[in-house]
Order: sequence, then structure tokens, then C-alpha cells
Amino acid sequence: RDGEVLGGADRPVGNACPAEPDGLYYVAFPDCHAVAAVRADTGVVQASIRFAADGTATLGDGELSCPRECGDRDPIVDGARPTSLDLVRDERVGTQKLAIGVANRPVVTVVTLAATGLPATVAQVDLDGDVGVTDVALSAQITMGGKNGINDGDPGTDAQFVYAVASDSTVRVAEVLVA
Repeated sequence: RDGEVLGGADRPVGNACPAEPDGLYYVAFPDCHAVAAVRADTGVVQASIRFAADGTATLGDGELSCPRECGDRDPIVDGARPTSLDLVRDERVGTQKLAIGVANRPVVTVVTLAATGLPATVAQVDLDGDVGVTDVALSAQITMGGKNGINDGDPGTDAQFVYAVASDSTVRVAEVLVA
């Protein structure tokens, strides 16, 4: 209603943050060719996703040494540089996935996370052309089906898409749901 303030003492808006940090967050370390899963309460790396020179991703443990990102000014070693992340918790299907864009390779990586939030599986989608990825966005799973755009009771099929902004200023869309 006009003039009504959202929230108020009897109707708070949003969620209160816990007194202590909790959970995991993901950090890209482009100069070290890795993405780390870091505990919010301790700052300790729990797991990693590491990128080979060609952009191939593998799951790694928490033993991540990255002097280049911590002030060491040694020359940068050529390799895949992960720079963009998008984490999606899909409550409808009970999954968590992390999309990773690599700035200097034509590949998007999608990591399925376990219930703990740690990386469980990794899949990759190659993009056409000599491009890198400057930003990524991952959709939730959606059900596609019906006739003429109408949900006519057909159970349809589930799909999930990653949207990648490429270094040539195009947007690439790829279906990434593994059946």
C-alpha cells in the first residue's frame, strides 16, 4: 500500500546472518589455474578444481599452493585462467552446480557439488572459435515439452543451460544436463 514501509519491527525483511561465518565459498585463482572451495569460518581450502594448459578440468584436494596470487611476482605461467563463476542451488531437483568460465580457452566447466558443497563431478562444454569466456550464468533445471508452447500434460524432458559471454562479445548457450 502507498506509504507502507516493508518490514518493520513486527515483520522483518530478509534473513539474519549467523554470528560466525558458515559454509563454503568458491574463489577463482586465475594465475594459478584453479578454483578453490574455501571454508568460510577458517579460510582453509577444502578442495579445488584445477585446469590444465588446454583448459581440461580435474577435481583436486585442498592442497593448493598459489604463490602468484599471494604476492609472489614470478612470471605468470601460461595456462587456462578461470575467472568467472556462477553457483546455482536448484531446490526443485535438489542439486548444486558451479559453472566456471575460463578467460583464455573456449570451454565452460560445470561442476556438480555434493550435499556438503564440495566438488563431486566435473563436465565440460567446448565452445566454437578461438574465444575465451568473460562471464557465465547457469540456469536451474527446467522441464521442456508440450505442443505449441503449451503445457499439455506431456511430462516433457528436463534441460539445463549455461550461458557464456565470449571474448568476441557473443553469448553462447549450451545444454549441460547430463541424463
